[in-house]
Amino acid sequence: MNAINVEFAPKFNEDIRDDLKLSLHPDTGSTGIIIINLIGQIDTYSSSYFQNKIETVINYGYTRIVFNMAEIKFVSAMGVSSFVNLLKTVSGRGGHIALARVRKNVLEVFQLSRFVSLFTIKEDIYSAVLSFDEREEYKDE
Repeated sequence: MNAINVEFAPKFNEDIRDDLKLSLHPDTGSTGIIIINLIGQIDTYSSSYFQNKIETVINYGYTRIVFNMAEIKFVSAMGVSSFVNLLKTVSGRGGHIALARVRKNVLEVFQLSRFVSLFTIKEDIYSAVLSFDEREEYKDE
């Protein structure tokens, strides 16, 4: 899977950090869904950077976001707060966030913060992408 950062959000590649890497990938099978691979950690030091980067993507029009969390080794309470803030932003625009491939220790932080129920959490990216269709079906009922 090749990152196509510049095509999706031209300012995305500005201000890159070593402790948290992000790459954007289209899901060509589902309109409006973007997959964002995360590598590193989201803590007090990187949470505002993370939130600003994703807000760039949201402001470019992407409100259906799948985060591939397989390479996220740690998320602090500040990191969870960033995810919640991003969820509020996309929800206000009719979107949602799904988390895929979340490590056990990272999932525990979401569970302890009691925000885990706000997110769709799936074992793989494919299921996370499909979860947006499931949400649309539920809305129609």
